[in-house]
Amino acid sequence: MRSTKASATILSQPVVATGRGGSGTRLLSMLLQEHGVFLGNRLNGSEDSIEWIGVQYESAVSKLTDGAPVRERWHEALLGCAENILTRGQWKEDQIWGWKLPETMLILPEVVQAFPNAKIAHLVRHPVDTCLRSTHVTSRTDNPVGAATLHAAYSWLGWRRDPDDDDDYIRNSASWVFQVQRAIQFGRELGSNRYLEIRFEDLCADAQTVSDAIARFLDIPETASAVGGIIDSKRRRYWVEGDKRALEVWSICGEIGKTLGYDLK
Repeated sequence: MRSTKASATILSQPVVATGRGGSGTRLLSMLLQEHGVFLGNRLNGSEDSIEWIGVQYESAVSKLTDGAPVRERWHEALLGCAENILTRGQWKEDQIWGWKLPETMLILPEVVQAFPNAKIAHLVRHPVDTCLRSTHVTSRTDNPVGAATLHAAYSWLGWRRDPDDDDDYIRNSASWVFQVQRAIQFGRELGSNRYLEIRFEDLCADAQTVSDAIARFLDIPETASAVGGIIDSKRRRYWVEGDKRALEVWSICGEIGKTLGYDLK
């Protein structure tokens, strides 16, 4: 098997693509791949970089359960995973590399500590559309990362009740606001050279413009994008004005939603 060793400099600067699950992050992954960004040797149908699932899920659960930053051994595990992916896979030495995984949102500070020159591309979407879709792994208690996320989110919101007693869209809302609020606060503090916020709605309206913004963010040439041609406009909106569920979601997520330029109109 071909072996290509990545330098410490290259290892320090991945492109991290993330966004709350159910926001359309598959499209973000495809845009990055159109620019030649290596996102791993194994991607699933959602274009997730599945080689990262084990280490990132474990570190996220550890952080959320312990209520403290991820321990040093997880930083070493993240670096080790990166080295293994780049050294033993299909990566070429001149390629920008990174990964796409929604759950990375849970450990962004730890990722940047492990990879100090990382750049983060964060896809956001109207919270009502996201929360009225089907549940995501981080809004279900049938798995360790979801259970840890929801219990941390409910505690953060001051809710003293069992997530399993709530409807799906309420759990989705708690998961969304907990993850997105912390991600945008952290990302915006990094600054525009390190953090790019992309709205799903803007991507749907003009994928090429978003593609060009990604190119500028990564300081690489622009390229023609085909992503706009696969977007299903029927899946863009999941609510109508006056929907009781939409009002409930907005009551939980609206404050953060407004900072992203959303409203209920």
